[in-house]
Amino acid sequence: MRNNTPSGVVLAEYFSEDEYARKSAVKLARLLSFAMADFEELGMADWNERIEECIRALMLRYQLSPEELFRDRREPLQ
Repeated sequence: MRNNTPSGVVLAEYFSEDEYARKSAVKLARLLSFAMADFEELGMADWNERIEECIRALMLRYQLSPEELFRDRREPLQ
């Protein structure tokens, strides 16, 4: 059965084994983490639980560490 939740649909786009997909997953997780602060300010904090779910799924799928996701963003992805 296919997962049609918003997080499932987003993550389905990134389920690939190539390095480009891994880099894209890192960028997406970073973007989602920044969006959480914006949702707080806009009074939409209830979205943050879903966003955290997406970030955790990306971290598990691509075996990403918190250090890899949240290091200084000026540092190029390797």
